[in-house]
Amino acid sequence: MSEENLQTATRFIVVWNQNPLRIAPELASFYNETNRIPDKYHLMVGPDGLIDPETNMPVEIFITDKTSDTGKKEFEVYKKLFNWADKNDEGIAVWFSPALENKYPCNKAVVSKIAYDPETMQKVILNGAILFGNEAELCIEAFSVIAPEIKEIKDPELLRNMLITFDDNFDLTSLSEFLASHTPNQGAVYLENVNNRVQTITVMIKRGDNPTLIALEMQRQGLIGHYPVSCPPMTFSEYALARTNIIDAKFVKNCGNCGKPINAYICKGYKCTCGGVYEGC
Repeated sequence: MSEENLQTATRFIVVWNQNPLRIAPELASFYNETNRIPDKYHLMVGPDGLIDPETNMPVEIFITDKTSDTGKKEFEVYKKLFNWADKNDEGIAVWFSPALENKYPCNKAVVSKIAYDPETMQKVILNGAILFGNEAELCIEAFSVIAPEIKEIKDPELLRNMLITFDDNFDLTSLSEFLASHTPNQGAVYLENVNNRVQTITVMIKRGDNPTLIALEMQRQGLIGHYPVSCPPMTFSEYALARTNIIDAKFVKNCGNCGKPINAYICKGYKCTCGGVYEGC
């Protein structure tokens, strides 16, 4: 699968270069998906839709597949997610994107939480996109963990356009444990050395280096894993795999020990280069 992922990376590099502001997030997403690591991202809640924080542009323009059966269902979820966030001051939402032959090699669970930027009080959605298992039926099992009272779901595809919402105090522990039991690299943290490698490749793409040589450098630096990656055109769940697992991560602006900028979602145990260790909140 690594050779196939190398070829996929070569194709993606040409597409990524069309939007320079999203190169680093897309590289991070590619690393996460091919290594089955929980992906990290947040979205701003605007007056007319969700806003991509990297580009300050509407998320909707990045969702290029709104017409296929899968694309339509996931675009419905995008609209439901925005309407929920727009009308509520707090809360938690969960939705599932089941594995699909020739499209999605594994299941995705996306957990969203309404929050606010501490400096601007801008409403945002913190998200955890978690890859788990290869059998779509596992999504029904995961759904039953958080909604055991609903018994009629037999087809995992019925979950693709379903947004399940809860109040802010809903306990996600059982779902977290279920997903962890079907997730390789559980507990993996987005480490600083990965960020450094992503920045190196970003520079190569922006200056127009040969895509094949860039992909080989990605492979050499360990940014291409052996798990399969889903392919364009982009649906909402694929956009969601563009950048914190909100169950156990927090956005930290500066290291509390040395003051060095971090500006990332980090988990308990994260270690700064100064030796300071984040103990959680």
